[in-house]
Amino acid sequence: SNNLKKSGMNALELALYGGEDYELIFTSRDNPAARKYAMLGKITKVKGIKILENEITGKTLPVKKTGYRHFA
Repeated sequence: SNNLKKSGMNALELALYGGEDYELIFTSRDNPAARKYAMLGKITKVKGIKILENEITGKTLPVKKTGYRHFA
């Protein structure tokens, strides 16, 4: 889209760092009641935050430590 081109980011970067936060994210135990929400990840004993790029191969991507500048 035009917004994607203007941002200078790829689609994944725009989704992660583009500043359009509009959903509540929370942690929950794995139970049937929580399954009506979209699962975005899971907490493990491994330190750090990674994006699972491929669930079959287990390939991950690092998450940049950045934020969105609202008035830039």
